[in-house]
Amino acid sequence: MSSPFVPHKRVSNDTDSSFHQEGNGPGVHQISSKKKKLASLRMMAARMNLTPTKIVVSLVALVLVILVLCLESDSELISAQSFGPSLRSQKVFTKPSPHLWKDIPIVPPDTNQKKVLVTGAGGFIGSSVAYKLLERGDKVIVVDEMNDYYDVRIKEANLEILRQKAKEMNEKDGAMKRRLEIYIGDINDHDLMKSVFERENPDYVCHLAARAGVRPSIQDPLLYVRANVQGSTNMLNYSRDYNVKNIVVASSSSVYGESGSTFFSEAEDVNEPVSPYAATKRSVELISYTYHHLYNMNITNLRFFTVYGPRGRPDMAPFIFISRVTRGEEIEQYGDGSTSRDYTYIDDIVDGVIR
Repeated sequence: MSSPFVPHKRVSNDTDSSFHQEGNGPGVHQISSKKKKLASLRMMAARMNLTPTKIVVSLVALVLVILVLCLESDSELISAQSFGPSLRSQKVFTKPSPHLWKDIPIVPPDTNQKKVLVTGAGGFIGSSVAYKLLERGDKVIVVDEMNDYYDVRIKEANLEILRQKAKEMNEKDGAMKRRLEIYIGDINDHDLMKSVFERENPDYVCHLAARAGVRPSIQDPLLYVRANVQGSTNMLNYSRDYNVKNIVVASSSSVYGESGSTFFSEAEDVNEPVSPYAATKRSVELISYTYHHLYNMNITNLRFFTVYGPRGRPDMAPFIFISRVTRGEEIEQYGDGSTSRDYTYIDDIVDGVIR
């Protein structure tokens, strides 16, 4: 964390022009004679009909104004010194905060059969969510561009698992339903997405497609803006145009940045992201609110905390640790080993998404 902001003291140095304003600095409009100066002041006072009492009152008022301005300035500087480089204080949560939501009504789950469009269903979380939707009897429409952020064969294997699950559900029910439709393509492809929505007419959207990874986003931020911000905005537009009932959008715990809270809260100020990836996720949250406000759309953004479990991403720590241990290789350590991180098991994430 950077050191607190400390204001520079103004020094009296005639050679430092940065402290001089036109007409106010030392050596500007100097008057050689004190008598001439006093005479000018008396003449000015006489013209303005200023009595000694009026002059004193005016000076006192001026001093009071200066004091108020100084106090306001000091309060801002104190805030900056207390909270680091940010000029505003941030609320820190040291215990769980469910009481903040006690007055918000709980919406009962819709247990009817649904037609759900799942973006990013070739990935870890997306394929797990799609699998559970198929298992409970819903129809699933998959859209995934199958990018090469990690081995595409893993994503292809995930889609094959979904095909087998759809086949299993048909055999179980003794029916040949079209439970699963898979479209390979980019959600920024307008023609593709228009045809998907018109052909499938989904009732619900689970938007999980995104470019993941904090470090890669620093190397190529525009790629993340296009995939995450533009892609998510397109999905909200399609959902509005085709009257989707409910949209769930994947956000990230990365939006909390360098929070000092020991218990994260949805009420926390998260407007200081520390990576392009986090900034794109926070942007999508704000855009989602805008669409809710303008069009009364039901949109939920879920902040996932590092997810692990079966079919997990190969770039995540649990996979890397187990892979290195099984091969007898040393685990690479970052820092001094004192840091900690929250992980969430995939089944808990899936339950929260589809509930």
